[in-house]
Amino acid sequence: NLSIANDNSLTCRTPAGTVGSKIVQITNTDGQSFSKVNGYTYVLPPTVTSIVPNVGKGEGSERFTITGSNFINGAKVSLVGADCKTITFTPEVITCLSGASVNTNGDVKVANPDEQEHSLLGGFTYVRPPIFGSLSPLSGRVSGGERLELIGLNFRPGVIIKLGESNCTLDPNDVFSSNTLHCFVAAVKNAGKVPLTVINPDGQKTVIPLL
Repeated sequence: NLSIANDNSLTCRTPAGTVGSKIVQITNTDGQSFSKVNGYTYVLPPTVTSIVPNVGKGEGSERFTITGSNFINGAKVSLVGADCKTITFTPEVITCLSGASVNTNGDVKVANPDEQEHSLLGGFTYVRPPIFGSLSPLSGRVSGGERLELIGLNFRPGVIIKLGESNCTLDPNDVFSSNTLHCFVAAVKNAGKVPLTVINPDGQKTVIPLL
């Protein structure tokens, strides 16, 4: 594991060791040697313990805080395989700005410049905007009260449904579903077509004009 390039340079692969500073000693074949105190330091690998928040938009550009230990300046963070650009750094806390990702759930990884890395398995989820499928019925009384069924994808607890400017109140007896919602229409003053808006708690929404 030792390669001598010339009289002034050599490379070698380090053996396993304990954490801390070590003496580096080079001994020539003629028995002459040189030692340097604190010439090399063994460091622990990083450990990732948490990320806050642990969900984010697939389009990225959100700020996250990763906590753990043994982070080294220059460490790289990835969320479900997408780079998260470091904003601030300490050995225990990294804040970063997420990149876009087409993936959903996966690991939070911190890789130090010395190639040691650690992943918080399944620690992060990219969430998608709500997707509209169908609405039934498509019309009702101005006095309101009809129970509507909305079918789609990516609905999240706390979702808001609006018909025009009026909220459509979620059926409190429903067991929440990410693909089917029921709500009760509010009374309105004027008849006519209105847009449907579905807004998830993270602000992602879909708008269907003039149903």
